[in-house]
Amino acid sequence: MAGSTTILRGMALLVALALAACTPLKPIEPVPTAWRLGAERRPRPKTVCLHPTQIPAGIPEPQRKIDSLEFIFNQRLTEVGFTVVPSAKVEESWQAITKREGGVFDPDTGRRDEDRYQRIADRARAEMKTTLGCDVFLAPTVSMVLAPWTEGIAEWDGRRDSLQGGRNAFGRVPAFSLWVAILDLDGEEIYFGTGGIEVAAELQSEFLSERFEGVDESDMLTDGPALYGAVAASLGDFLWPPTVDGAKP
Repeated sequence: MAGSTTILRGMALLVALALAACTPLKPIEPVPTAWRLGAERRPRPKTVCLHPTQIPAGIPEPQRKIDSLEFIFNQRLTEVGFTVVPSAKVEESWQAITKREGGVFDPDTGRRDEDRYQRIADRARAEMKTTLGCDVFLAPTVSMVLAPWTEGIAEWDGRRDSLQGGRNAFGRVPAFSLWVAILDLDGEEIYFGTGGIEVAAELQSEFLSERFEGVDESDMLTDGPALYGAVAASLGDFLWPPTVDGAKP
């Protein structure tokens, strides 16, 4: 129940912000990354190691939904020739290395020791290159965002979704997006991509008015085509990096 309370409180705040909005959000420019700034000259990685997917607290059956996303990542990456190491193997390797190295938490304070963590993380990436063949590490996160909408249609991160209402109106609505960061063996981010998944609230019509109502939690992150579209959008230029002149092979 505590997890459900967490996501409901977060959604309530986002809905309040959406209702208070007078104008749509200004579109956010893509974040420049090493991939877009010339990393197309890097050798194409062969093996992608998946980090465990992070999703908002309170989503029902989180592991089932994480597994669904990882299945789609594996499918999409292998389709274009990558070898994929599942997150379970990456996590198992990380846990073994941190245990061997004495852990990343300070025994006196109970807090993560950042210097120790960085040292162990550097060692873990190098070791996973040898034991698992990792060339890059892919870290997916499902985040809740505010999506701009107009005439009942929300558009964000390459996704269009209906609010089931909202004609002759506009504003912002809570929505889920998939964020993907890809790191090299030095821990440097070489790519960042996003893909919209679905809105987290819909407009319900009442007499002379409409109000937002949160989507049933059990339905969140269960739409297979929406998840596949988000994975494809978030991987974008990583699958088909642009050439120096901006064209794609």
